[in-house]
Amino acid sequence: MPAPRRRYERRRPEKTPLHKIVSDNLVTWLEWRDQGERPVPGYVEEEFRAYLECGIPCFGFGRALCTGCGQGFVIAFSCKGRGICPSCNGRHMAQTAAHLVDRVIPPVPVRQWVISVPKRLRSPSGCAAA
Repeated sequence: MPAPRRRYERRRPEKTPLHKIVSDNLVTWLEWRDQGERPVPGYVEEEFRAYLECGIPCFGFGRALCTGCGQGFVIAFSCKGRGICPSCNGRHMAQTAAHLVDRVIPPVPVRQWVISVPKRLRSPSGCAAA
């Protein structure tokens, strides 16, 4: 008997507690930091703002078509951030682990492995696969 097909369901980041906290308090927090003469670096503010748009179709999306049933659906763009967004962080960790297992670590039986890359050899984006 074939496995039941899973239907694509959009994740709803706007319903998570983290998204609510960031969206409710970001502007106030940024103003508070500016007034205290300790402004937030631009890249941090950009990361927060990108997180608020991640996974929400009104900020951009792609259309896809299921080859099995022919149903069309919308896939929202992601922020691809590395600092705040749990979804993008999880995907990046999974991709990095797959790259290490498939292309870096030799095919020998191991129970655990630890890799440490010197800072000078790390890429600016933090991705070893780049």
